[in-house]
Amino acid sequence: MANVSSESRRFKYEVIEGKDWALIVLFFLQLGMQTNKVYDKPISFILTIAITLGLLFKHKFRLYISRVIGKSIIWYTILVMFCTFSFLWATDINRIYINSLISDVYIPLILTLICINIYIMEVEYPSLRILKCLVIAEALTAIRALINSPIIKIITTFDTRLYANGLGVNYNHYTTQFALIFIICMFISENFDKKYRWISLFLVFNIFISGSRKAIIVSAIGSALIIIFKGNFRNVLTKLKRVCFIVIIAMCILVVIVRVPFLYNMLGKNLILAVKSIGQSAEEIALNEVIDHSAHGRAVLRENAFEQFLLHPFIGLGYYCFQFHNTYGLYAHNNYLELLADLGIIGFILYYYYYASCFVYAIKNRNKHKINKFTVLFLTFLACQIIIEYSHITFFRTYALIPLFVVTISMFYESRGREGIVQLK
Repeated sequence: MANVSSESRRFKYEVIEGKDWALIVLFFLQLGMQTNKVYDKPISFILTIAITLGLLFKHKFRLYISRVIGKSIIWYTILVMFCTFSFLWATDINRIYINSLISDVYIPLILTLICINIYIMEVEYPSLRILKCLVIAEALTAIRALINSPIIKIITTFDTRLYANGLGVNYNHYTTQFALIFIICMFISENFDKKYRWISLFLVFNIFISGSRKAIIVSAIGSALIIIFKGNFRNVLTKLKRVCFIVIIAMCILVVIVRVPFLYNMLGKNLILAVKSIGQSAEEIALNEVIDHSAHGRAVLRENAFEQFLLHPFIGLGYYCFQFHNTYGLYAHNNYLELLADLGIIGFILYYYYYASCFVYAIKNRNKHKINKFTVLFLTFLACQIIIEYSHITFFRTYALIPLFVVTISMFYESRGREGIVQLK
């Protein structure tokens, strides 16, 4: 009882206050304003700089860097430097893409990490608060995407690709971040604040309207893991009951999706095709009775990317150059193979070093029979990120990197507090 009351006292302060809105706005600028509308990116860039300078001015430009944020900044800086210097050996001219990486991704990302660092120095128990700020920003992003979606046309034509087309961005960019942040929202609602279930439901609604197969699958896996590993780890019977319950609910939902014509046309048909194409080569998919053209195209791209990796195994073709060496003139739609094709084994190791080191920290930083809740969130999130990366590129996407950083920072602060902080003058 003492532990429960102690935890309740700790997290009773985890409510959204005025000081949180600067971080919420900052997250929204990175998650909801990185679109192809004319003024979105310039506005996002200018406001991100303004918020950063404002926070630094408030602290008289004295900055205390925490170990985890410093590590994150150094890691991504090294990766971006490797991408930048790849123009020296790039098979094609890629400077325009490097410039975009620096201005649209790297600078906003580093400024966001600096602002997060300032924020966690100001507040008590920041682990949950930064997660809540991220979820609220994502809810605002979903509202904006929904407003810019022709909902009636999507429903009548079953063309879910029209989701958020008013913003000029591929719907997959939104559904990926919805799936990742839905997992965080589920974690909050199941462990700390049930009111966040409403945001979870809203994000699920957006995922279903978009019809994204990977987002649906990842959301289901992530929410199942959050529910299964909620509470005491030693209570195996409770875990088994939860597994059985989740399986039954999932089966019922699948039956409804398959049996109801509207839901089958909207979601079921594409889900079935996606499941059938798992593990198949492009040639095998082409021989199916009903061809999933999206899965076939992705399979071709994966095969092309692997071929290019074998030709340039160490340093790759150069950042974003794979698109000039495949059948469709697109990127690989697979984070692993895109990294291998563009940056070779060196770039691949540079990127996944961060995942591996954070995973090792999470495993080491546990008691014999206990893992803190934020570590469970990190491991669940990392598993879902790894699944998503099979069909989506994340290494230059702020909407995938920011949630990863926030979850990692939350885990670190819950387990280590304010250790390893260095003042920069």
